[in-house]
Amino acid sequence: MAVAVNIDYLKIKYFYKNEPVPYKLKCGVEIMIYPVMVEDGYIFEENYDILTINKNEIPDAKIIQMSYLQFLIQVMFKNEINQVKLYNIFATCLKEEDIRIGIENDKPILITFDKNEKVKLKINHRDFDDIKKIILYQNIKDYDDTYVSKDMRNIIEEYYKAKNGNIELLSLEDKMAFLGNEAGLSLTEMFKMSYREFNNRFEWAVNKMDYQINKTAEMSGNVKFDKEIEHLIYRHKKNKYERFFTDKESFTNKINNANNM
Repeated sequence: MAVAVNIDYLKIKYFYKNEPVPYKLKCGVEIMIYPVMVEDGYIFEENYDILTINKNEIPDAKIIQMSYLQFLIQVMFKNEINQVKLYNIFATCLKEEDIRIGIENDKPILITFDKNEKVKLKINHRDFDDIKKIILYQNIKDYDDTYVSKDMRNIIEEYYKAKNGNIELLSLEDKMAFLGNEAGLSLTEMFKMSYREFNNRFEWAVNKMDYQINKTAEMSGNVKFDKEIEHLIYRHKKNKYERFFTDKESFTNKINNANNM
């Protein structure tokens, strides 16, 4: 019986320390899954979507029954770009560059080779599911793969669409310029950060700036906010979906409707 990846344990043991995560493949070989560094941030941003496709919403019973790895190899890899995306992720996170498709027990697997053309690793579909999960949680601090109904996802997408409007999200380069100026960090110092640490610092710098501006405006008496400005550090605990709705009743109703309760 497969043992589920314990993300909470990995967060405490490895993620926040920016340390690589050891993972033992089903073939018995232990590998290391490395955190993405800022210098490889663009590579990660351009390619990690290959790990987040919701294949079970594709209206095809054969695809739904496939493992994620089988789905990639037999469906998505028909487009060579998708092969390149996965190879880029493996080169960045596993430090494996010679990756090929193989068959074992009538099921597709991934095989890596060393410079002497000897087999190094065999990654089956169960390994792949674990590796995929670790990579996403390791590098995206707020990543959450908890199942959410399609209706709920539509509500969340509507929220972000309304919130962001025509706002152009900053590129990694612009984020580095902002954080470098705010924290007095050089490019070299930021390149040595993990992608996870950098984005966490960036988010805190933005939140601090917003808090200071809003709090100053509130205290001046010239601006009145609908709600009291919440403290930057001592914040109230909230349901992770609560911010998508304007009031408690609306929040409860939309949650119940979305989940057909």
